[in-house]
Amino acid sequence: VKTVHKIVRLFLQNADGLTMKKSDLRILVIEDDPSLGKAIEEGFKRSGYKVDLATSAAQAKTACELIDFDGIIADCM
Repeated sequence: VKTVHKIVRLFLQNADGLTMKKSDLRILVIEDDPSLGKAIEEGFKRSGYKVDLATSAAQAKTACELIDFDGIIADCM
């Protein structure tokens, strides 16, 4: 999770070098293990991010059609 937080911090810097607020970012977590997905989601929420969880490719596709996410974290197994 620490590595993921480092990656997300990179999204916080825009092209002008200004820093965005964590609460301005909306992240989609795609994880097929519901327990692990919930843990990741809760960790990001406690850190101040807006997070949505998808537990399948179909859910992720639907979420991406409805919401303009700033970042996506996917389980690539």
